[in-house]
Amino acid sequence: PPRSTRGVSSEASDVYKRQYYNPTHRPLESTTVSMEALHYKETHESPEFNYHNLYGLMQCRMTARLFRNKFHKRPFILSSSTFPSSGTHAGHWLGDNFASWHWMEYSISGIFNFHMFGIPFVGADIGGFNGDASISLVSRWMQLAAFYPMMRNHYSKNSKPREPYVDPALAGVTRSAI
Repeated sequence: PPRSTRGVSSEASDVYKRQYYNPTHRPLESTTVSMEALHYKETHESPEFNYHNLYGLMQCRMTARLFRNKFHKRPFILSSSTFPSSGTHAGHWLGDNFASWHWMEYSISGIFNFHMFGIPFVGADIGGFNGDASISLVSRWMQLAAFYPMMRNHYSKNSKPREPYVDPALAGVTRSAI
């Protein structure tokens, strides 16, 4: 159905007149806020389409600013919602992954990609967040993670524990890797 542009700035209504890459071929707002929603600044307004992916960056920036200015503390912020240059304010966690050899391999390119985006402090969930990981998978992932900027052993409550102390062999591998 046609969208009403009554009361909307010409900049916001122009968003739907242009063609954008949309691989889903569904309305962009099918699972999120409307792309016509407006963000107000002191001098102008701009549609959500221009700001949607900046949410994580703006959230990290404001949190870091609060800690520095109000509490005079250097913050540690870890986010899974970032944007190029977010590394100035926060580290990035690659998000929930799976306990498989393929996901361990994907973590390498994921970390390198975020380095190119200006986010140097990045890490993946060692052993995978979802699913049960074998001791051999966790051992190898611990060895790989020794080269990650951030080591994070994290798993879902439905998965078996995989901290190094749960298995003497895993503890030895982890100790020698670190």
